[in-house]
Amino acid sequence: MVSCQGARGSQNAGDRPTRPAAKTDSRVTNGTLTENDCKPDCADGTDVSEPATVTLSKLKSIGGDELYTQMTITPAPPNVHRLEPITRTLP
Repeated sequence: MVSCQGARGSQNAGDRPTRPAAKTDSRVTNGTLTENDCKPDCADGTDVSEPATVTLSKLKSIGGDELYTQMTITPAPPNVHRLEPITRTLP
């Protein structure tokens, strides 16, 4: 899960494309990346969180709207939980 703090308050980033406020190649914001550490296993694991940078990119015209179709979440240093960057792309 990732939560983003933006001009309109907190938002949860999901699997839907995001409409840009202005036509730019990408948008960047800060958020929090939360993952299950799966220790000792995923059913009994603990959620761990790290500050993260969220980048929206790959602007495409879909149904007459300009939408970002790729989201990359990159944990910010020091990344003590060693979370891996995540990239999701819509077709």
